[in-house]
Amino acid sequence: MNLITDNDEPLFSSPIHVDFDMTNACNLACRHCHAASGKRQDNELTTAEIKNIISQLHESGVIDLTLAGGEPFLRPDMSEILAHAQSCFGLYTTVVTNGTLLNKKMIKTLANECPDISFNISIDGSTPDSLDILRHRKNRDQKRRDLLFSQIISGAEFLSATGLSLGVSFVVSGMNADELEGVYRLATKELGAKSVTAIRFFPAGYGKNALNELELKYQQWQGESMKACFLNDPCK
Repeated sequence: MNLITDNDEPLFSSPIHVDFDMTNACNLACRHCHAASGKRQDNELTTAEIKNIISQLHESGVIDLTLAGGEPFLRPDMSEILAHAQSCFGLYTTVVTNGTLLNKKMIKTLANECPDISFNISIDGSTPDSLDILRHRKNRDQKRRDLLFSQIISGAEFLSATGLSLGVSFVVSGMNADELEGVYRLATKELGAKSVTAIRFFPAGYGKNALNELELKYQQWQGESMKACFLNDPCK
């Protein structure tokens, strides 16, 4: 029996969730980056334009907003933008970041101006070397690997210590799938993350150039997904 007809009004008048990439600028050179981020675009939206768009999304009925980039915290107006998003009653807002710019001073400002915003930090490995498989700077010597990992972990720790909501996302590829359990335990046991999201690698942006190395076969993805289901089992 067909319960939907052409005359039925849609259940929602707008999307429930919106991803908003506010900048193409990024301070990393991740090999899987689907947005091919790096250089800031000349026609990047202004602070007023972004705030206006967020207001329009809120007024149209969007209830879940993710702000990302590039690296959104390369925008000097990021705390102002997040404070504006928080002022939109009923709009649940998450900002996705690589975590490298989240120092104590910035996090203190964020905690004061927008304490209800959620933060999601991308962590694709539980050690400096495993993180480097996907997420790295252009220069990748061991000293820079260690420093990058330390910056990301410190940013996550600062967020949790301040009481802000922290989530972790992990891009699962054919080269780092065995790191999923390690990242999950790092995120939940050591960093205080409230959620861990596994994202299957897909070949877009820079990722198209590394398809042979990073492709994740369906059987492997299925196996890792099944194992992940048991990671939060309280009976283990």
